[in-house]
This record gives sequence, C-alpha cells and structure tokens, in this order.
Amino acid sequence: MGIIWLPSGGGGGEGSDECTLTLQDVPRGLKAITKDSDDEAREGTLNTETSATDTIVLSGETYMKFNQETKHWEKHTGSLVNRGAWTTRIGINGKTMIPAGFHNGAGYVDQAVTNRGAWTSNVGMNREITVPEGYHNGSGKVSGPSVTQRGAVTAALNCGGSYAIPEGYHNGGGKVTANSLASQTSGNAGAADIISGRSSWVNGSKVVGSMADYRSTPTEIDAIRLNNSRFEVAVKAGCHGYNWAGNGYEYMSYAQVASAIGLSAGVIKKGVRIMNLTGTFEGYVPTVTDLYYRGTNQGGFTSPTNYVTFYLDHITLIDTAQDKNIVGSNYFNFAGHYNLNIEGTFCNGATGQRILTLYRGKNTGWYSFATHSFAGASCTGNTTISIPVDQTIGSAMLRLSFGASITGDIYRIWLS
Repeated sequence: MGIIWLPSGGGGGEGSDECTLTLQDVPRGLKAITKDSDDEAREGTLNTETSATDTIVLSGETYMKFNQETKHWEKHTGSLVNRGAWTTRIGINGKTMIPAGFHNGAGYVDQAVTNRGAWTSNVGMNREITVPEGYHNGSGKVSGPSVTQRGAVTAALNCGGSYAIPEGYHNGGGKVTANSLASQTSGNAGAADIISGRSSWVNGSKVVGSMADYRSTPTEIDAIRLNNSRFEVAVKAGCHGYNWAGNGYEYMSYAQVASAIGLSAGVIKKGVRIMNLTGTFEGYVPTVTDLYYRGTNQGGFTSPTNYVTFYLDHITLIDTAQDKNIVGSNYFNFAGHYNLNIEGTFCNGATGQRILTLYRGKNTGWYSFATHSFAGASCTGNTTISIPVDQTIGSAMLRLSFGASITGDIYRIWLS
C-alpha cells in the first residue's frame, strides 16, 4: 500500500521520501504529498471518471469507484449475468432472443436441418405427397404416374349406348358422335300400321298412327258365314284385343249366330227359349194326359237302377239280365181313362221274361194292376202299346217294370 502524507500545518516531520504513491495515484481535485511532490502538497493527476457500472461487471465480482461527492473510493459488486458458453437451436427462417449477460465466446446458435440430399418420390394421379422437412440439394424430384398419350380419340354411339373413355392424356381433338336417328330407327311401318293416338319413329321420321283402336271394348263382328264346315267371321279393320280372362275377344250377336245356322222360333220347341228366340214348334208339347213326352217328364219318372237311361228326348232300356223299373213320383188321375199308351221301339230277348207289369202307387205301397206280354224274340220298330186300365184306380203314381229280356227306347207315355 502506498503512503500519502497530508500536511496539517507547521514545519518539520516526514516528507516525500517516506511516501510510495505518486501524484498519478491521487484523484484530481485532491492534494497530497506524494513521492514525487517534493515534500509539498500538490493536486493529484488520477482521472477517476469511469463508465463502469454494476450492470456491466460480472455478477459476484467487485470493483472500486470514486465518489465525486464524498471524495471517497467506494466498493461495488457487479450484476452482469455470466452466460458462459450459451447455445440455442432455431428452426428454418426462425430467430431467437439472445439473453442479456456475459458470453464467453464459446456459445453458438445453430439450426437442426436434416440433409435430404436428392430426395425423390412417386405420386398417383390427382394425389398429393408431403415433402419432408430438411435441406434438399435441388437434384430430387417427385414423379407422377405414367400417362398414356391418347391423342384425338373418337367414337360413335347409338341411342342409349355408352363409351368408356380410356385412361390417359387426350389432346382435346377427340369426340364422341351420336349416330343419325334414321340409322337407328329402320322400319317399314306406316300410319295405318300404328294404333291411333300412338306414334313411332321410322327411318328417322315420326309417324303418327291412324289404325282404329278397339281394345277398350269388345266389338260386334262385321259378318259371319258357314264355309268349309266351319264358322268364318269378319271383324272391323283395326286393333282388337279387349281383355277377357287374359285373352282378347270380339263377339257375335245372337241374331248373327241364329241367322248363320238357320235357327228360328219355328224350329224350337214351343215355350223353349234359345238365344233370345222363344220356340213356337208344337210337335212335342205334352198335354195334360201325358206322363212323359220326348223329354218332358210330367210323371216325375226316375230309375233306381243303372239299366235305364234318361236322354233329352227319350228313355233307353239297356240289355241286362235284370228287370228295368221306371218309377213315377207324381200323381195322375186315372178316372175317365181307359188305356195307358206307350210309344217306342222294343226288342224281345231270346229267353223268357218278356212281360211289362204296371203298378199303381200310393202312400200305402205299390200294387200291380195290369200286364202286357211281348210276343216272340223280335224287334217291333216304332210302335204304340195300349194297355187297358181300371177307371176305379183314381189318383195314383205309375211304375213300369219291364222284364229282363226287354230292351228299346220309350218316346211317350200317356192316358187315353
């Protein structure tokens, strides 16, 4: 430590020789006897002005600073943070704030960038790919799919057709053309071939139909005739097909059918109605005394066996070894009548039992009252058998029992 002697008045005592400080160690504005002041108090030459502050001195370090007001040296402690070898890493085009403090020069700021070099990849049509982060040297590439050069593709289509456009590059000169309507609507139909109210395209032109349409209701035929052993009918020109049970049909009136086959009231049995014609023919109209007449069964006859068959206009006796019974169910008054008459054709068998027995029936039972014998084994042809009856019988039902050998046909049974 240097020694400064500061005289306090009076003479004598130690001088410059005993001091170690020089004037340059004494702050300006202060006087002192120093080693180089020749025993005199002189003003120091030390410039105490400094820019040092606590904020630029390392934290924890101390320094001396001259106080111009108090004229004393004061000890200060620095507050500057010591960052040492501070480092950080930033992203591409990023930045960072360097913290305040002392940096020793060994720190650094760098970037973490992957070196991708000549990175390459493939991508599909209308797809995308993510390019990885990093450094690319400019030699890499992203390749798309292989595209076929199609040029100017063309096609021709009919109505309702389609064309699959092939994958690839088309230069815009291709086209898909619709074929002409005429080429797609070839035909030979005319207006008369098409139903009225309908239309069709024929050879490129629209044809409106003129054919009469009879499908909504059946129509009467125009004409009918008998020819070649068959009915032949003529229908109106047009479209027919009225639906009946899934089939189309037209119709013939009763009058047309009757005219074609010669049917009239005069050939129909009186009182019988056929196709709106009421018969007037009286040839087989029974009277009140007829029990059976050509199919009119006023006696209510039936047969309990299979040996008698009732047809529309006669009764047949079948050849068999059994008796044939025709049994009435309606009452007739025998009073006033003398004979029971049977018209028919009869054949007699080669054996016996050629007898017809008559029975009268009432609530109390059946009772025989007359018989008739057929002579010989022969056929009579159409004949009438008359059998006398008792007038006292009164009202009764009638049963006819033919012998086993009797066959033939019965047309009429009546009282007279």
